[in-house]
Amino acid sequence: MKENKTTPEPREIETNVKVARLTEEDIDVLPEYVALIREGLLDIPQSPEALAQDLERNTVETYTERLHNKDYFLYTARDPQSDELIGVSYGVIRSKEGVSEKYKLAGHFGLTIVRADRRGSRIGGELKDAFEQDCARRDVPVMTTFVYDANLSSIAMNKRRGMQEVLDDPVLVPQDGGRYYAKPTPTLRPS
Repeated sequence: MKENKTTPEPREIETNVKVARLTEEDIDVLPEYVALIREGLLDIPQSPEALAQDLERNTVETYTERLHNKDYFLYTARDPQSDELIGVSYGVIRSKEGVSEKYKLAGHFGLTIVRADRRGSRIGGELKDAFEQDCARRDVPVMTTFVYDANLSSIAMNKRRGMQEVLDDPVLVPQDGGRYYAKPTPTLRPS
């Protein structure tokens, strides 16, 4: 007898989070924001050297400077019931030297960290959606990100979100055990 194979329905995951972009008035949140980033860095598969560099770069002072820079966007995800911080991310609108015209002006996703017990709930995607919409408001044509090759969950999430490995630029090439991914900036959703 032939076995009847069916494809399972994709599971719907409800993200019940409150995403906000930080402003200069939110400076008091930065110690908690950076603590979650530093905790999450320990879970990212990367070389000990890269981890040491990431820990050195991700400080309250760094994010204080970013909070005051109009090209950086810092986001938080909080549990709506407890107001507990469960995810953070940042993005920057930049023009990278030497890249082809296609990637000249890009919204670059920086770190996206979700607390370990809340991963798999599409919270990272909600944080990235917020940055994509801010980039759409500023007419930024393309989104990029850099992901370590060993970070399979992040690669999978970015591919689900339509990002593809950059193969057509002389600067955005595989490096440091990772590679760049890109996609066109989605259109601005109606408010």
